[in-house]
Amino acid sequence: MYDNLPDGFEWQVAWQYAAGLTDVVFDGIVVCALVERINNGGWYVWLDRHLAKLDGPPEVFRNCRSYESGVAGCGIWVHRHQGRLRREAGAMAEAVRMKNHYGRSWNGQEATRGTLSGALLSTVPSDPMVYRGDSRTLEEKAAAYSRELRRRRGGRRNWHMNGVGATDRP
Repeated sequence: MYDNLPDGFEWQVAWQYAAGLTDVVFDGIVVCALVERINNGGWYVWLDRHLAKLDGPPEVFRNCRSYESGVAGCGIWVHRHQGRLRREAGAMAEAVRMKNHYGRSWNGQEATRGTLSGALLSTVPSDPMVYRGDSRTLEEKAAAYSRELRRRRGGRRNWHMNGVGATDRP
């Protein structure tokens, strides 16, 4: 039933407690989604889901007779519009990767999509604490954390008592 999509597109669950596969995804971007109605238990399809947050055409919804007919209809729609969906959703996924620096290696070179070369992997620092610029020991970090908590509490030992029986530190 779920094998009706072209290469690169796949069915996924919308959230962790979903009962079935409801989203069609290309490169991590949802392009259409099956949604169950709350009032009567019917289904509808939300087409061009990836364009919902952009200033563009209004959202497109289509009613389905059942979940199975919605899955079949999504497959037909994706086949019909796959060229446009690959361009739009692929560009959106690439923009997200560049924004989050997924497309760059540790040394700032552009990484090839999908695989990292051996030269790029060798430039990854072995100790992430050195890379972040924090050279303190664990004891020094714990002491600094305790000092910060005491500072935020205002120096009172029993800060949780809201003034009842709380004594100030000397």
